[in-house]
Amino acid sequence: MKRRQKRMRSVIPSYVPIILLFVSTILTGYARTGQKQKRHFPWSPFGIQQKDRMESPDEVHDLILQGTSDSSIKSVPNLRLKSVTSGWIRTDPSGRPLYHKAMITIKLKQRLDAKNLGKGSTALGIHSLDQKLNRIGAKSVKKRFRHREIPPGSQLPDLSRIYKITLPEESDIFAAIRIFSEDPHVEYAEPVPIMYPYAIPDDAEYGALQHLPQIDAERAWDIHKGEAGIEPVIVGICDTGVDWKHPDLTDNLWHNLGEDADGDGRVLEWDGSEWIFDPGDDNGLDDDDNGYADDFIGWNVMADAGFGQDNNPTDPDGHGTHVAGIAAGVTNNALGIASVSWNVKYLPTSHSYTMSDYIWNGYDGIIYLAENGADIINCSWGGGGYSRANAEVVAYAAGLGSIIVVAAGNGNSDFINYPAGYPHAVSVASVASTDAKAGYSEFGVSIDVSAPGGDPGVDGGILSTVLDDGYDRYWGTSMASPLVAGLLALIKSYNPGWTNEQLITQLIGTADNIDAQNPDYTDKLGSGRINAFRALNETNVTAPQNLRLVLDDIRLPSDESGDGTIQTGEKASLNLVIRNFTHFVRPYDVTFTLKCQDPDILILDDAHNVS
Repeated sequence: MKRRQKRMRSVIPSYVPIILLFVSTILTGYARTGQKQKRHFPWSPFGIQQKDRMESPDEVHDLILQGTSDSSIKSVPNLRLKSVTSGWIRTDPSGRPLYHKAMITIKLKQRLDAKNLGKGSTALGIHSLDQKLNRIGAKSVKKRFRHREIPPGSQLPDLSRIYKITLPEESDIFAAIRIFSEDPHVEYAEPVPIMYPYAIPDDAEYGALQHLPQIDAERAWDIHKGEAGIEPVIVGICDTGVDWKHPDLTDNLWHNLGEDADGDGRVLEWDGSEWIFDPGDDNGLDDDDNGYADDFIGWNVMADAGFGQDNNPTDPDGHGTHVAGIAAGVTNNALGIASVSWNVKYLPTSHSYTMSDYIWNGYDGIIYLAENGADIINCSWGGGGYSRANAEVVAYAAGLGSIIVVAAGNGNSDFINYPAGYPHAVSVASVASTDAKAGYSEFGVSIDVSAPGGDPGVDGGILSTVLDDGYDRYWGTSMASPLVAGLLALIKSYNPGWTNEQLITQLIGTADNIDAQNPDYTDKLGSGRINAFRALNETNVTAPQNLRLVLDDIRLPSDESGDGTIQTGEKASLNLVIRNFTHFVRPYDVTFTLKCQDPDILILDDAHNVS
């Protein structure tokens, strides 16, 4: 298998897709009425989109942060901050739960010798933490992510210090988070977000693949086809799995010849009726020493409801099979569909089981795919819950050299979902065949680029592979994202020596402007709709340089008394994190101005310059 071993010691690549701007301002509260004695600014990891959905009007005190710069900041001229008092957000805009019940994540400040941390273990060997685990009745504690050894001192995020704690079923996970956050050995504690697939199946008859002419794929193929590349390009399909025996998918499946125990040059065989694993290789051993035994074609991270795993990344749902066909379906074989990448390889992981509506342990799939050579990783799923642990996984995968492409979500709002909203991710919105925003698609400052994802009222959806050797039309940002992943694979196949910064810049910088078709969404659909021909044909491409800013976090204020509460007449510094979503553009000479609509708050220092 194409391995990332030599990169494990390397630093995260020099490009930084998204930059955090740390802004501190000074704020003083004077109570002019008997009712306003204190201002509370509790820590929260969410941007303003999520906060808006949690508050009631009497809990809100508006602060408006305005950004000005010699550079253009078109997307967000005013950032609205709302201080809140009601804690974590529990549901997304559709009313679905954001977090799993009965489990939380903690990250320790120091590495732990966890060799004795077996199945069912309820202790970490640190007295204060073990007391807390006993207090909350923890059912188990184990490593959150499965990954290769990370050398001490590596520039990669240290995933080895992240643990998952399973609690009794009816536990208050937020109370448990507070308990562990107070322990001096814990760097952070947080809930475990739920990830949902982003596709909506729709019955339809066979039709044309309108999305390929729409992105000018035919002229791109006159320049280059993915199968003609001098180096193999692998697209990771991190999803519900793939029906890899589908006749339009089998030939493009990546084979891990590191597990070819009998040395015959293959890991699959045709037994006369179907494709099976080569019996000469199926020995139950980890022949390539990557931590997974007999992972011939990928890995099943969620084989059953009991969190079992195996080496067959099959698809019980059909979502991942549809996604795989869009990104890397077999092309020019006189069957079914074609894909923009024209026969690059794909490597699947499975994260679902029969009757499950979730993507389980999707971030473990990102780790597996990055460690095992996926150049592009597609994630057609997500959720509204932010997680520092999951953000570290995305940074880890990017540090190993993968480009992570993510569906933005189907909520028809500017709500920021994850992993689409994490640094290093390429966030994809969906448009119809007319280039108008699909009615369901998310939009806003976090979007990098748009692609056809189908719209049932306009084009019926995107035709691709489904279970039982079939084809059907689905629609969603789940369909737009693999189209972008496939195009990135085609660009990389044509330019094998390019850095990931060059590849992403080429993708974003050659997109067609679709503002005329979307007058209500100017600057909210990324740089435009992808264009495959321009992506291969144009040279000296630059991406838009406008900063795309959003208020990302409110850090605990530094007040004079040090108790975290701003008393009447007390001075305090308000620490805000401003997030720039523009890839590869650092802020230069940007001034932020803080304004307040509350007459009981006096701002002493209202401006902060970043240069």
